[in-house]
Amino acid sequence: AGNEFEFIQNEPKTAAKDNGAISEIQKTRFYNCKTNTLYIFNNENGVYKITENTITLEDNGIDSVLFLKDPDDAAINPDLNKTLSEEERDQLIQIITNNPNHSTDGLLTPDENIAILELWLYALFFAEKMPAKPILTFTGPKASAKSFTLKLIRYLFYGNEKKETVTLPEAEEQANNYFLNNYLSFFDNADEKLTGKRNWVEDWLATASTGVAITKRKLYTDNDQVRYSPKSFLA
Repeated sequence: AGNEFEFIQNEPKTAAKDNGAISEIQKTRFYNCKTNTLYIFNNENGVYKITENTITLEDNGIDSVLFLKDPDDAAINPDLNKTLSEEERDQLIQIITNNPNHSTDGLLTPDENIAILELWLYALFFAEKMPAKPILTFTGPKASAKSFTLKLIRYLFYGNEKKETVTLPEAEEQANNYFLNNYLSFFDNADEKLTGKRNWVEDWLATASTGVAITKRKLYTDNDQVRYSPKSFLA
Protein backbone atom coordinates (compact mmCIF):
# COMPACT_ATOMS: atom_id res chain seq x y z
CA ALA A 1 0.00 0.00 0.00
CA GLY A 2 2.86 2.33 0.80
CA ASN A 3 4.38 1.96 -2.68
CA GLU A 4 0.99 2.59 -4.32
CA PHE A 5 0.54 5.87 -2.47
CA GLU A 6 4.06 6.92 -3.39
CA PHE A 7 3.25 6.26 -7.06
CA ILE A 8 0.06 8.33 -6.84
CA GLN A 9 1.90 11.14 -5.10
CA ASN A 10 4.57 11.31 -7.80
CA GLU A 11 2.21 10.98 -10.76
CA PRO A 12 1.22 14.71 -10.91
CA LYS A 13 4.90 15.68 -10.83
CA THR A 14 5.67 13.27 -13.67
CA ALA A 15 2.73 14.50 -15.74
CA ALA A 16 3.71 18.12 -15.24
CA LYS A 17 7.31 17.38 -16.19
CA ASP A 18 6.30 15.48 -19.35
CA ASN A 19 3.44 17.67 -20.57
CA GLY A 20 3.62 21.02 -18.79
CA ALA A 21 4.81 24.25 -20.31
CA ILE A 22 7.50 26.33 -18.65
CA SER A 23 6.01 29.69 -17.69
CA GLU A 24 7.68 32.72 -16.16
CA ILE A 25 5.75 34.05 -13.19
CA GLN A 26 4.49 37.53 -14.02
CA LYS A 27 3.70 40.44 -11.72
CA THR A 28 0.40 42.28 -11.97
CA ARG A 29 0.41 42.51 -15.77
CA PHE A 30 2.29 41.29 -18.85
CA TYR A 31 2.56 42.68 -22.37
CA ASN A 32 3.30 40.36 -25.29
CA CYS A 33 5.12 42.52 -27.81
CA LYS A 34 4.81 39.97 -30.61
CA THR A 35 1.03 39.63 -30.46
CA ASN A 36 0.30 43.13 -29.13
CA THR A 37 -1.65 41.61 -26.25
CA LEU A 38 -1.89 42.92 -22.71
CA TYR A 39 -2.66 40.61 -19.78
CA ILE A 40 -3.82 42.08 -16.46
CA PHE A 41 -4.22 39.88 -13.39
CA ASN A 42 -7.50 40.33 -11.51
CA ASN A 43 -5.74 39.45 -8.21
CA GLU A 44 -7.89 36.33 -7.95
CA ASN A 45 -7.78 33.46 -10.45
CA GLY A 46 -8.46 35.24 -13.71
CA VAL A 47 -6.64 37.34 -16.28
CA TYR A 48 -8.00 40.11 -18.46
CA LYS A 49 -6.71 39.52 -21.96
CA ILE A 50 -6.75 42.77 -23.91
CA THR A 51 -6.21 42.86 -27.65
CA GLU A 52 -6.79 45.60 -30.19
CA ASN A 53 -10.47 44.70 -30.46
CA THR A 54 -11.47 42.64 -27.43
CA ILE A 55 -11.29 42.39 -23.64
CA THR A 56 -11.99 38.96 -22.20
CA LEU A 57 -11.65 37.37 -18.77
CA GLU A 58 -9.59 34.18 -19.03
CA ASP A 59 -8.18 31.62 -16.60
CA ASN A 60 -4.85 32.38 -14.99
CA GLY A 61 -2.22 30.69 -17.17
CA ILE A 62 -3.87 31.53 -20.50
CA ASP A 63 -1.31 31.54 -23.33
CA SER A 64 1.27 30.37 -20.75
CA VAL A 65 0.99 33.73 -18.96
CA LEU A 66 0.91 32.89 -15.27
CA PHE A 67 0.45 35.21 -12.30
CA LEU A 68 1.04 34.56 -8.61
CA LYS A 69 -1.70 35.73 -6.26
CA ASP A 70 -0.92 37.92 -3.25
CA PRO A 71 -3.53 37.11 -0.57
CA ASP A 72 -3.51 40.76 0.56
CA ASP A 73 -4.60 42.13 -2.83
CA ALA A 74 -8.27 42.81 -3.55
CA ALA A 75 -9.99 41.27 -6.58
CA ILE A 76 -10.43 43.52 -9.62
CA ASN A 77 -13.70 42.72 -11.37
CA PRO A 78 -14.90 45.56 -13.62
CA ASP A 79 -18.08 45.32 -15.65
CA LEU A 80 -16.81 44.48 -19.13
CA ASN A 81 -20.22 45.23 -20.62
CA LYS A 82 -20.12 48.86 -19.47
CA THR A 83 -18.59 51.40 -21.81
CA LEU A 84 -17.12 54.46 -20.15
CA SER A 85 -17.61 57.82 -21.77
CA GLU A 86 -14.57 59.94 -22.62
CA GLU A 87 -15.46 62.22 -19.71
CA GLU A 88 -15.58 59.27 -17.28
CA ARG A 89 -12.20 58.00 -18.48
CA ASP A 90 -10.71 61.47 -18.03
CA GLN A 91 -12.13 61.70 -14.52
CA LEU A 92 -10.52 58.39 -13.57
CA ILE A 93 -7.04 59.46 -14.62
CA GLN A 94 -7.48 62.95 -13.18
CA ILE A 95 -8.12 61.51 -9.73
CA ILE A 96 -4.40 60.69 -9.71
CA THR A 97 -2.81 63.30 -11.98
CA ASN A 98 -4.54 66.29 -10.38
CA ASN A 99 -3.95 65.13 -6.81
CA PRO A 100 -0.38 66.42 -6.21
CA ASN A 101 0.08 70.13 -5.55
CA HIS A 102 1.80 71.02 -8.83
CA SER A 103 4.20 73.93 -8.55
CA THR A 104 3.64 77.04 -10.66
CA ASP A 105 7.23 78.29 -10.39
CA GLY A 106 9.19 75.20 -11.41
CA LEU A 107 10.94 74.28 -14.65
CA LEU A 108 7.71 72.73 -15.93
CA THR A 109 4.20 74.12 -15.89
CA PRO A 110 1.46 72.28 -13.94
CA ASP A 111 -0.03 71.08 -17.25
CA GLU A 112 3.36 69.66 -18.30
CA ASN A 113 3.73 67.90 -14.93
CA ILE A 114 0.28 66.38 -15.33
CA ALA A 115 1.05 65.22 -18.88
CA ILE A 116 4.28 63.50 -17.74
CA LEU A 117 2.50 61.78 -14.86
CA GLU A 118 -0.27 60.57 -17.16
CA LEU A 119 2.23 59.13 -19.65
CA TRP A 120 4.10 57.40 -16.82
CA LEU A 121 0.84 55.80 -15.64
CA TYR A 122 0.17 54.41 -19.11
CA ALA A 123 3.75 53.15 -19.33
CA LEU A 124 3.23 50.98 -16.22
CA PHE A 125 1.32 48.47 -18.35
CA PHE A 126 4.04 48.03 -20.99
CA ALA A 127 7.28 47.21 -19.16
CA GLU A 128 8.33 44.72 -21.84
CA LYS A 129 8.55 47.59 -24.36
CA MET A 130 10.73 49.63 -22.02
CA PRO A 131 14.06 48.10 -20.94
CA ALA A 132 14.88 51.50 -19.43
CA LYS A 133 12.13 52.86 -17.22
CA PRO A 134 11.81 56.49 -16.10
CA ILE A 135 11.77 57.07 -12.35
CA LEU A 136 8.76 59.04 -11.15
CA THR A 137 9.93 61.66 -8.66
CA PHE A 138 7.91 63.95 -6.45
CA THR A 139 9.70 66.72 -4.59
CA GLY A 140 8.20 69.32 -2.28
CA PRO A 141 7.29 70.18 1.28
CA LYS A 142 5.22 68.04 3.60
CA ALA A 143 1.46 67.89 2.97
CA SER A 144 1.90 68.33 -0.79
CA ALA A 145 0.29 64.91 -1.43
CA LYS A 146 3.45 63.19 -2.65
CA SER A 147 3.04 59.93 -0.70
CA PHE A 148 -0.74 60.02 -1.04
CA THR A 149 -0.50 60.13 -4.84
CA LEU A 150 1.75 57.05 -4.85
CA LYS A 151 -0.76 55.35 -2.55
CA LEU A 152 -3.51 56.06 -5.09
CA ILE A 153 -1.42 54.48 -7.86
CA ARG A 154 -0.86 51.38 -5.72
CA TYR A 155 -4.57 51.20 -4.98
CA LEU A 156 -5.33 51.34 -8.71
CA PHE A 157 -3.25 48.18 -9.26
CA TYR A 158 -3.87 46.22 -6.07
CA GLY A 159 -7.05 47.55 -4.47
CA ASN A 160 -5.22 47.28 -1.17
CA GLU A 161 -4.78 50.19 1.20
CA LYS A 162 -2.24 48.18 3.22
CA LYS A 163 0.41 48.44 0.50
CA GLU A 164 2.20 51.53 1.75
CA THR A 165 5.17 53.40 0.36
CA VAL A 166 8.22 52.11 2.23
CA THR A 167 11.32 53.79 3.59
CA LEU A 168 14.43 53.19 1.53
CA PRO A 169 16.41 50.33 3.16
CA GLU A 170 19.88 50.94 4.55
CA ALA A 171 21.43 48.00 2.68
CA GLU A 172 21.60 47.71 -1.11
CA GLU A 173 20.78 43.99 -0.89
CA GLN A 174 17.50 44.81 0.85
CA ALA A 175 16.63 47.34 -1.84
CA ASN A 176 17.36 44.75 -4.54
CA ASN A 177 15.10 42.20 -2.87
CA TYR A 178 12.23 44.66 -2.63
CA PHE A 179 12.75 45.89 -6.19
CA LEU A 180 12.83 42.41 -7.71
CA ASN A 181 9.77 41.21 -5.81
CA ASN A 182 7.49 44.21 -6.39
CA TYR A 183 6.27 45.48 -9.73
CA LEU A 184 5.80 48.94 -8.23
CA SER A 185 8.71 49.93 -5.96
CA PHE A 186 7.83 53.18 -4.22
CA PHE A 187 10.29 54.68 -1.72
CA ASP A 188 9.55 57.61 0.55
CA ASN A 189 12.01 60.37 1.55
CA ALA A 190 14.70 58.95 -0.71
CA ASP A 191 16.42 62.34 -1.04
CA GLU A 192 17.33 62.18 2.65
CA LYS A 193 19.11 58.83 2.32
CA LEU A 194 22.00 59.56 -0.04
CA THR A 195 24.79 59.82 2.52
CA GLY A 196 26.31 57.58 5.17
CA LYS A 197 25.13 53.98 5.00
CA ARG A 198 23.04 54.71 1.90
CA ASN A 199 25.81 56.19 -0.27
CA TRP A 200 25.05 53.40 -2.79
CA VAL A 201 21.65 54.84 -3.70
CA GLU A 202 22.56 57.07 -6.65
CA ASP A 203 24.41 54.31 -8.54
CA TRP A 204 21.68 51.82 -7.63
CA LEU A 205 18.92 54.06 -9.01
CA ALA A 206 20.81 54.46 -12.28
CA THR A 207 21.30 50.69 -12.59
CA ALA A 208 17.73 49.82 -11.64
CA SER A 209 16.07 52.30 -13.99
CA THR A 210 18.15 51.36 -17.04
CA GLY A 211 17.23 47.68 -16.84
CA VAL A 212 20.71 46.36 -16.10
CA ALA A 213 20.53 42.81 -14.76
CA ILE A 214 21.00 42.39 -11.02
CA THR A 215 23.41 39.62 -9.98
CA LYS A 216 22.76 37.71 -6.77
CA ARG A 217 24.26 34.63 -5.15
CA LYS A 218 22.23 31.50 -5.83
CA LEU A 219 20.59 30.11 -2.73
CA TYR A 220 22.38 27.28 -0.91
CA THR A 221 25.59 27.82 -2.90
CA ASP A 222 28.88 29.60 -2.21
CA ASN A 223 29.95 30.77 -5.66
CA ASP A 224 27.06 30.22 -8.08
CA GLN A 225 25.34 33.39 -9.24
CA VAL A 226 22.05 34.13 -10.97
CA ARG A 227 21.11 37.23 -12.96
CA TYR A 228 17.69 38.85 -12.75
CA SER A 229 16.36 41.32 -15.31
CA PRO A 230 14.00 43.62 -13.40
CA LYS A 231 10.64 44.65 -14.84
CA SER A 232 9.73 46.92 -11.97
CA PHE A 233 9.00 50.64 -11.96
CA LEU A 234 10.53 52.99 -9.41
CA ALA A 235 9.08 56.07 -7.76
